[in-house]
Amino acid sequence: MASRAGPPPHRFSLIDAVDKLVEVVGSVDAEVIFSTCIDLYGFVGDSECFVSNDQPVTMLPVDELFYLPRKTGAAAVMFTSKSSGDIAELWDCDVEFTKRLIEAGRSLGIPVHDHVLVEGKAFRVMSECTDLWPTC
Repeated sequence: MASRAGPPPHRFSLIDAVDKLVEVVGSVDAEVIFSTCIDLYGFVGDSECFVSNDQPVTMLPVDELFYLPRKTGAAAVMFTSKSSGDIAELWDCDVEFTKRLIEAGRSLGIPVHDHVLVEGKAFRVMSECTDLWPTC
């Protein structure tokens, strides 16, 4: 029996996932970050959410944010979190946190596809506004 080529038909595309995650993260009145697994075909799978009422997500140990991607054997991971402030500005703490995520992913063999910052209904895609990702 031949195996079927291509991604499973029930998976969300990254664009659909970003839209949904921005909606959820923007509506939560707490510090929140989602770790979303990406498969070999570029489709999203499982997500894990971390929420705190008393500390910024930038203070979380980044290795904990890779638990689900490691467990599921994800090909890559995308993070979606609240911005540290006004989304119109690029905050140093968000850039540093994104760097830590990328470095942790590199050491674990799980590339960070992107980090999406959210404020309300607005969002910023870090790969588009920083030079943290290598260009091809």
